[in-house]
Amino acid sequence: METFKTKHGTLIAGEEGIVFDTGVDRGGYIRGMTVPPYLVELPPEKINPREIICIKNAEVRREFVRKVGIERIVAALNATVVDKSGDYELLLLDIGEGSPRPYLRMRNPSVPGVWHIEGVHPNVRTVAEALAWRNMRPDPPNELT
Repeated sequence: METFKTKHGTLIAGEEGIVFDTGVDRGGYIRGMTVPPYLVELPPEKINPREIICIKNAEVRREFVRKVGIERIVAALNATVVDKSGDYELLLLDIGEGSPRPYLRMRNPSVPGVWHIEGVHPNVRTVAEALAWRNMRPDPPNELT
């Protein structure tokens, strides 16, 4: 990280973003979005994955997941696999909302070895139901893709 002194305070530029410190206010920016400074300053392994529970803004959560890794977050929050089909898993996961909600975990077909999760309707109980809900179809797909 490089540090720059300005008349308004200190600016620290890292690979992923910048941190500013005016002596009164301190914050971070990643991709033009305000984030907690630790997301810029700390390496991923030094960030507690459970911190996602404290983040309410969806865009900041996305940057948190990008930095920390979805697998670390899922493990730290003790997700439960309730259904599995091919490269899909239906997880129950509580990300600070007070009760576990269903999420569909899937392999990214474009990037080998990368997985992501998407929230699905709270009444979903199977991978097939999750895919039907995600694809906006009343019935599960004939073939999982």
